[in-house]
Amino acid sequence: KYSNIHPISSIIAENYLHQENIEIVIGSLSSALFYAKTIFKKKNVYYLGDNSTFHYQNFVKVFKSVGIKSFFN
Repeated sequence: KYSNIHPISSIIAENYLHQENIEIVIGSLSSALFYAKTIFKKKNVYYLGDNSTFHYQNFVKVFKSVGIKSFFN
């Protein structure tokens, strides 16, 4: 089971993350992934590597510090 979040809105993402049946969360570098791991306690949270983002290394450093992994590694 999965939820595919298309609209650009953290409120939408947080609504889906609240669901207990979500087993894996994969997404671009955003606060929704951080919330999934830290607030909603999802075990399997992955980011898609997009190093075109201006602060890519900062995002990756914070994500790794809380256990969010690269989807492609």
